[in-house]
Amino acid sequence: SSLSPLCAPHRTPGMQRRIRLALAVVHGAPQPCAKLGNALLPLIARHPVLVSCAMSRHAAPQERPRLAGTAERIAASRSFLDAASGGVDGLIDDFLVCSRAWGFDAGSVASEVHLWHGGRDLLVPVEHALQLAALLPRCRVFVDPDEGHHFFRANLDRILAALLARRAGEPAQAALRSSASGGRSTG
Repeated sequence: SSLSPLCAPHRTPGMQRRIRLALAVVHGAPQPCAKLGNALLPLIARHPVLVSCAMSRHAAPQERPRLAGTAERIAASRSFLDAASGGVDGLIDDFLVCSRAWGFDAGSVASEVHLWHGGRDLLVPVEHALQLAALLPRCRVFVDPDEGHHFFRANLDRILAALLARRAGEPAQAALRSSASGGRSTG
């Protein structure tokens, strides 16, 4: 569910207007956004439920009950606070790096690439991922049509099983069938 340089994230088709506007502000003024974000971190650390509330607001309907669970709320808050432990500058830099040219042609990637995405992702619309997949000559696309941006949290076992199977020479589809989690694949 990550961004790519195919389209400036704040101009991604299918992305909600409020998200595009927020990304446009971050893109245009990263330092002031970092200062504001860093100023808000102590509040978020005191009230970590704010992280899960923000995540739920952008979650697909199927993800909301999972994100509302105590263990998931704690894990999401801890992940965000760990990632921002040195400030939000790194998170903003990651966004900027993901949205600029990679310095190579995606069509020249010779190895197989697995691309996983939630079909109801409101933060990074699936169309963005499918455009990237079309450029990669050996891309396997796995889309769960009912999940959103946070689908990986419930599907990590499936994702890792497919990667390990490829390392062992087993087809990814066989690993997905033998994995304990359900889900659907387009590839």
